[in-house]
Amino acid sequence: MTVPSSPGPDADGPPQQPTPQAPTETPAGWDAQFDLVEELAEQVADLTHTLDEHTLALADHATAIEALQAAASSGAPQLDDDDAHEHDREPEKQQGAPPFILLYDVDSPEEEAELTALDNWVAVVLVPTYITQVTSRQPWCARWWEHPEAVARLHALWLAWQELTDEHASGHTGPSIWHTNHLDPAMARLRDPSGPFQSCMIDPKKPTHRPSPSVPVERYEERAAGRQATPLARL
Repeated sequence: MTVPSSPGPDADGPPQQPTPQAPTETPAGWDAQFDLVEELAEQVADLTHTLDEHTLALADHATAIEALQAAASSGAPQLDDDDAHEHDREPEKQQGAPPFILLYDVDSPEEEAELTALDNWVAVVLVPTYITQVTSRQPWCARWWEHPEAVARLHALWLAWQELTDEHASGHTGPSIWHTNHLDPAMARLRDPSGPFQSCMIDPKKPTHRPSPSVPVERYEERAAGRQATPLARL
């Protein structure tokens, strides 16, 4: 008996459809691994940037060290820009700063100019602001320039004022330091009942003045001759 053969591809009839394949799925945990790889890549990039910055900083330090070594070997100190400008200004400050009043030549034009400026400060700033009462316990003298001690102390007080009221030189605490360290001690001495104004004004309605007495002075080099030197009135 003959068995009929199965129809081949060329046999009549509808074509056979391919069997559909199931979609390929990402293995479990791969998404987390992808995220980890991306995070590591970002960290590597950050570390590379940081390394570049440190490399540049080390190069700058190396240059600075070479400059210092060269300065040390040559013996010439190197100044940065700020120090150089400050160094340039130092002679101006030294030239512009007035010396203490007792260092001027007596009756010199420089002394007269300094006394005039001091008188202006005393009249405009000191007296209106701080000499508010005149009593027997707090005397004052309107002719203070005829008392050598008062001239010296007031000039020292004014020099301190000029420095400590300069914000660039003393900052914001300068005025406080001037009051506590300079003004208060100076006023306590000048206005003490036994101070240089002890025989002067004790009542603003009755201004009085008596110059400070001169104390005799004997010069050492004149001891052999036995002569007594005449006191030199400074003012």
